[in-house]
Amino acid sequence: MSQKSVKPIQLRSTFSFVRANSWYAAIALAFITCALLLWSNPILGQITGRSKPPQQRVAWAYPTNYGERLSQDIDGSPLRNPFIVVIHETVGSASSAVNYFQTPNYSSQGDQVSYHALIALDGTIIYTVPFQYRAFGAGNSVFMGSNGPEAVQSSPRVPASVNNFSYHFSLETPVDGRNNGNNHSGYTANQYQSLAWLVRYTRVPDARITYHKTVDRSGTRRDPRSFDQNYFFQALHSQQATHQPSLDAPLLVALPVGAQGLAPLQRGICCYSSSKALSFSS
Repeated sequence: MSQKSVKPIQLRSTFSFVRANSWYAAIALAFITCALLLWSNPILGQITGRSKPPQQRVAWAYPTNYGERLSQDIDGSPLRNPFIVVIHETVGSASSAVNYFQTPNYSSQGDQVSYHALIALDGTIIYTVPFQYRAFGAGNSVFMGSNGPEAVQSSPRVPASVNNFSYHFSLETPVDGRNNGNNHSGYTANQYQSLAWLVRYTRVPDARITYHKTVDRSGTRRDPRSFDQNYFFQALHSQQATHQPSLDAPLLVALPVGAQGLAPLQRGICCYSSSKALSFSS
C-alpha cells in the first residue's frame, strides 16, 4: 500500500477520535452544570417532581385559642373576603409554640394565639388548627390588595384583623434567631419545600400571599425575618407544575377532642370559603 493511501485513513481516525472525545466532554460539562445548579439552589433538587408529601403530624391547639370563621362582621355586614396566606415565624422553638397554643386561655382573643400549621426545621408540618376554623395569628391587622384594605372586626373587644379570611402558617425559627435581632441564618430548604407544598393546596393566588410584618398595623411585628421570597415562590411554582394529586395529599384527621359541636373533617377536604368546601382532588 502506498504512503498516499494511508494518510486519508489516518486523518479519518484522528477526526473520529476528536469527535468521540468531544461527545464525552459535552456530557461531562452537562453533568458539571447540573451539579452546580443543584448545589447553588437545592430547591431544584428537592422540589421538582416530588411525588410524596412531607412528614406531617397533629398537635391541636386548645379550643379557646381559635374560633369559627364568621359569615358577618359585628355590624351584620356579610363577609366574602377571598382567602389570604399569612406567613409567620415562631421566634422560639416549634415545641414551645405548640405548648403555648395548647394552654387554655379564656381572657380575650387578644391573648389567644394560634396558627393553622407550623413547619419545623426538618420540614415536618404540625397542624394546630383545622383549616376551616379561624386561627388567631394576627391581632391588629389589614391586608392591602387589589380590593383595597381588607380586615374584619369579630368582637368589640379587639381591633379588626385579617384572621377571618387567613390561613396562618409559621416557620420554626433557627436557633440563632430566637431573639429580638433583625435577622438570622434563615430557614431550611425542607421548610421552604413544605411551606410551598402546603400553600399550593390552599389555592391562594400569589398576590394574596403575604407576611405577618406586612399585615400588622401595630408596627411591632417583623416576621418572618430573613425570608427568601424568590426562593419560596420558585419552590411553589415548581410544585404547581409537577405535583401528582393522587400521590401527594395533605394529612387530614378528625377535629380535636373538646371542640364542641364541630363535625370531623372529611379526607380530601380542607379549606372552606363562603361555606363551600375546596377539594384537593384536582
